[in-house]
Amino acid sequence: LTDMVDAVNLFDSGYAFLTKADGEILHHKSIETGQKLIDQDATLAEAGTYIGSDKRMTDAFEYSYQGQKKMFVFNTLHNGMKLILTAPVKEIYAQTYSLLYN
Repeated sequence: LTDMVDAVNLFDSGYAFLTKADGEILHHKSIETGQKLIDQDATLAEAGTYIGSDKRMTDAFEYSYQGQKKMFVFNTLHNGMKLILTAPVKEIYAQTYSLLYN
């Protein structure tokens, strides 16, 4: 499962990771397993609450992490884990911005 999660690449620097419903990291490329999102950065407190909700993947959440604006979507897996896909906002909207500029 972790190999499949690590194989996900979104835009230039986006990636996937796994958490429990309470935001505890199960697998992440740079955060140690067992840590909670809220403990990484105070700006992630609201993100942790959002992940714990019953929202589905179609509901994107914008947040800031280490000074960078990002967005994530997630889905709850059958085993209760949350699969989260995240990428910087500027990468997500790069093509839109380029079209608007042209």
